[in-house]
Amino acid sequence: MENLNIFTRIYEDLGLLFKKACNERIFPGAVASVTIENQEKKYSFFLSSGNLTYKKKEIMSRDVFFDLASLTKPLAAVPAVLSLLKKKIISLDDCLTDLLTIQVPDDKKNITLRQLLNHTSGLPAHRPYYQDLKNNKKKQGVIDKILCEKLVYSIGTEQIYSDLGFMLIGEIVAEKSGLNFEEYVSKTIYQPLSLNNLLFFSNKNKNIIYAPTEQCPWGYKLLKGEVHDDNARFFGVSGHAGLFGNIYGVTRLINYFVDIINGKIKSPFIDQNCLKQFIKKDDDQGSFVLGFDTPSPGKSSSGKYFSSNSFGHLGFTGTSFWVDLIKGVSIVLLSNRVYPRRDNNKIREFRPLFYDTIMKLLTGE
Repeated sequence: MENLNIFTRIYEDLGLLFKKACNERIFPGAVASVTIENQEKKYSFFLSSGNLTYKKKEIMSRDVFFDLASLTKPLAAVPAVLSLLKKKIISLDDCLTDLLTIQVPDDKKNITLRQLLNHTSGLPAHRPYYQDLKNNKKKQGVIDKILCEKLVYSIGTEQIYSDLGFMLIGEIVAEKSGLNFEEYVSKTIYQPLSLNNLLFFSNKNKNIIYAPTEQCPWGYKLLKGEVHDDNARFFGVSGHAGLFGNIYGVTRLINYFVDIINGKIKSPFIDQNCLKQFIKKDDDQGSFVLGFDTPSPGKSSSGKYFSSNSFGHLGFTGTSFWVDLIKGVSIVLLSNRVYPRRDNNKIREFRPLFYDTIMKLLTGE
């Protein structure tokens, strides 16, 4: 009964918060989930609010699928890497020369998989390859471009969030598994967990409802069910972006991670100790661990109440999740804040307010 009362209060407070956010055009609509663990039991609560667009013709619902953007990293690239680690096909300290069959330039030969995962590889944050490769739409052309990039800092000395590193991870998964990145993730992770209809890279089912993202500035059409990330849309999805999912799929996979960490289940393709290593923070580095983020000191997107033993991630399109293992709380926020343009950054102020609103109710702080 206590949990039902908490969820009722969350429903009321979030309802008001979401209504205000939609009116202020932070996003046209959003969906959220809150999962709490109490006395060995797990309770999940789901809420949807607003509309698919500001025209208010289609109501937002919990069945809507979102472009998850960079949540592709922790929800697709990470489990793919973990499965290859469990099979002992790769190791975290393998260098690019061990992981790729193509020739690697001398300045990048010693970059390790670990450094790609925690964004200490020295690679730039982003490059608009879709602008440079209009006559070469092959993924290999992009991989070659990444390997030819000039490093922006010495390997292992700094931490700069990099899509390029996760593009290479997608290629590594493909080479080591013998399947396309998205095919390997679907067959190895999502299908065994019955998630392949809740999390996917492409789906031809015409009955699926997608939250539209942006009026594409160079393709001159509204993106709906097409990947928002320009590089992923141009040369194919990879470890950095391209995943679609609804609130049920994202919540279930995150809860699966938590159950593995807490020893409640034994996964056939993810090792518990290895996953624990992925979320362990290294004080000598920044906030990013292996494929995940952790609360940063000061003003964090997770707000003020997540403990130091927490992990999560953000997605450019307006998606995010945070998990607090000490307090037994997992929270997911899915929105399409980039509709109709990506320069709407109001969600930066909304995110910590959203997480604080829930955590204050749950913790009484």
